[in-house]
Amino acid sequence: DPDVWLVSSIEEYDEDRQVGTQGPLFSERVIQATLEPEVHSAHDALAVCLHETGVVEIPRIAELLGRAEDEVIAELGSAIYLDAGRSQPGRDVWVPADEALSGAVRTKLADARKAAETDPRFARTVAALEEAQPEDLRPSDITARLGAPWIPTADIEGFIAEVIGVEAGVWHTKEVASWTLDKGPFRGKAEATSVWGTERRPAGELIEDALNQAIPQIWDAWRDENGEHRQLNAQETEAAKEKLAAIKTAFQAWVWQDPERAERLVRLYNDTYNNLVPRAFDGSHLQLPGASTTIQLRAHQKRVVWRIIATGNTYMAHAVGSGKTFSMCAAIMEQRRLGLISKAMVVVPGHCLAQMAREFLMLYPTAKILVADETNFVKARRQRFLARAATGQWDAIIITHDAFKFIPVETKFEQAMIEAQIASYESLLCEIDADDRISRKRIERMKEGMKAKLDGLASRKDDLVHLGEIGIDQILVDEAQQFRKLSFGTNQSSL
Repeated sequence: DPDVWLVSSIEEYDEDRQVGTQGPLFSERVIQATLEPEVHSAHDALAVCLHETGVVEIPRIAELLGRAEDEVIAELGSAIYLDAGRSQPGRDVWVPADEALSGAVRTKLADARKAAETDPRFARTVAALEEAQPEDLRPSDITARLGAPWIPTADIEGFIAEVIGVEAGVWHTKEVASWTLDKGPFRGKAEATSVWGTERRPAGELIEDALNQAIPQIWDAWRDENGEHRQLNAQETEAAKEKLAAIKTAFQAWVWQDPERAERLVRLYNDTYNNLVPRAFDGSHLQLPGASTTIQLRAHQKRVVWRIIATGNTYMAHAVGSGKTFSMCAAIMEQRRLGLISKAMVVVPGHCLAQMAREFLMLYPTAKILVADETNFVKARRQRFLARAATGQWDAIIITHDAFKFIPVETKFEQAMIEAQIASYESLLCEIDADDRISRKRIERMKEGMKAKLDGLASRKDDLVHLGEIGIDQILVDEAQQFRKLSFGTNQSSL
């Protein structure tokens, strides 16, 4: 019975002892009427505004206080700032201080300085962002290894020329994490097979191994009456590894020797990677209308609820027993209240289904949820459940991981995604240097793989209600590591 959870939520059930006790519903009022907030200052009004809308709305704050907007902005002071990235002529976008002074602060500072040239109001944002800039890292704090994606190819070529003594071209395709080296100039160089390499693994190949984070392996191959055979040559492999280690050590010593190069690389690293300041989310203003008053969320739970509301996508890395379930439920209902989402889906492991459903209704007794495990997705029941999910006004649909896999994505949507990926590969092929044959072949293989997947979709029929037709606009996944199947660019051959 999909509706059994409303009844089971009125008790507190100990699964270890298999004992149920009466819940708060039997002894006290669990839902209270929403109280009108008391506003005594601009900061109180800001908290009310964030609670009502999730964003800073100066007209609403001014209305709550009965004051002019300029007075409200002046009183709030450093609690809010103009966002240079989103503000437009005639449309100011104000954000809380924790949002304004976090994230890519170096990029934000550049935007604010540009905006301040025409609008002096951004000068305050510039001053605050200058204070929020992370401290620059020094060369001793930075590991500059061969193959690091932030090091320009010109510097790799400079190292090969100065230290190895060979003028060779280097290409880097960041989109597929591929480094390619022109190994032709290494042929005939004695240093390539003695000082910086071996006869079986010359310096050119070892440098390419270092760039792609590959471990050299030397194989002996032979053929006899039983066919072809391969065996790892341990002695030659160890010799190649020693030369590879020597090349890496030489690069780390060389890269910081020249002051001009060191200063340029330090600036590049700091601007590219030492750019982010984590945001300190504060959910203290959340009142959670409709939640049971017998359950009080802790500060860290309100913080993550506000983080989900503010950012839309969040990784909840909380320890076991810290209240992730209540946090997920509160986040769904708050977003529903604010109109940010219309229908959420919660995907949980099979053994957590009953707990999630029961605790959702413990926290929000009036919530309308639909719960189903994989038994609802046997062939005879699948269509009926999906139709019920699509036609009902549900706050949340709670299903298991196995059941979730039965819900298809619209074929046209998946085709469009694959076609966009193929188009990006084609665009990338036009940009790659004609001499970078290895990266070109790698992208061609990836493109052919996507074309094969596209051909497979052409014969598939949409015989079920798909995810888009159900009306789901947010998915919360418990134990999300079970869905780590997306591809990503890497030069690690073992991944």
